[in-house]
Amino acid sequence: MIELKEKTIAAEKGHWYHRDGRPCYQMPRANGDGMRATTITDARALRLVPSVTTITGLIVRPGLQAWKDEQLLIASQTLPRNEGESLDDYCVRVKEDAKAQGVAAREMGSQLHEAIEKRLRHDFYDAKFELHIEAVMKLLKQHGIDLENGQAEHSFASVIGYGGKVDYHNRKQEVLVDFKSKKTIDLLKKIAYFEDHALQLAAYAHGIFGHLDVRALNVFIGVEDKKAVAVEWSLFDLESAFEAFKHLLSAWRILKNFP
Repeated sequence: MIELKEKTIAAEKGHWYHRDGRPCYQMPRANGDGMRATTITDARALRLVPSVTTITGLIVRPGLQAWKDEQLLIASQTLPRNEGESLDDYCVRVKEDAKAQGVAAREMGSQLHEAIEKRLRHDFYDAKFELHIEAVMKLLKQHGIDLENGQAEHSFASVIGYGGKVDYHNRKQEVLVDFKSKKTIDLLKKIAYFEDHALQLAAYAHGIFGHLDVRALNVFIGVEDKKAVAVEWSLFDLESAFEAFKHLLSAWRILKNFP
């Protein structure tokens, strides 16, 4: 059962796309001093469409929240309290320390995604991800995915009013792949992939191919153990997920007063 966040109107920034699929993540500042993040006000004026992840951001993610709670607990146990420090000040430092761990994890995930993209484009990538790349390439070949004739990091806009950027897809094979980095992967244990991954891939499939009868895979990569495992969604999963996504899209438009 999908649970919606209580505060769904707070965030005004996100990833936006022109209706021809071009990203519009930033806008020039009014004073001419550099760029700023595109806002929902800009999106209304330019008739942009929101990203898939902006829409699925309405959903509560229990796995992500559990990870954040774990980081808070770890920080509270590893960060010593300063002499004379108030409890309120200590709590602020603990939260900042836990947040820093999340920033570091996202940065490492972004670097890994970039390395995979460069490999798929037959470009040079950071050598520290060599074993990660080998694991991913081997896994995709095992699943019969053509790595030579697809596109990496392709953006699109759907006719029903959303956009996104797909990590990898192949139109001839009608395959799309989304990569997810994790700290580690234990191949003998169930991976928590059930939150909004199917919704994301279903929306990508419909936006890219115009239908859902495609091969859609999440590939999970362990940053520390350099392992990779794939989850391929069935047509039934994608159809159910896309129905849910369309309802989320409608709810998001109502909440945001977005045309």
